Amino acid sequence: MPRAAHLNESLASAEKMIRNIEAILKAAGSGLDRIIKTTVGSDILWLLDRLELNVYFTENMWVHLIEGFEALYKRILPFAPPRTTVFVPRMGHKGNRQEIQMEVIAVE
Repeated sequence: MPRAAHLNESLASAEKMIRNIEAILKAAGSGLDRIIKTTVGSDILWLLDRLELNVYFTENMWVHLIEGFEALYKRILPFAPPRTTVFVPRMGHKGNRQEIQMEVIAVE
């Protein structure tokens, strides 16, 4: 799969994750606008099984992933609640898929 397709797949998964969180918050009587903090974790080295390390960093693939997630985050959560973003190697790595995890603290 081309690198751009991996990035698009990862960002689509991230959007689905945020929409799932939105549904959970709504069911609990809250919503995205009531989030006071988020923590996001992702595996930045997910492409290394398919690419050489120098290509990964030369083409700034990790920068594209971070920028893409930031744009998604701002589009869905325009009020930008405080967040911590952690990129770690091999967190939840499953084959060629990028795993992104998100925790939120929200009020009713």
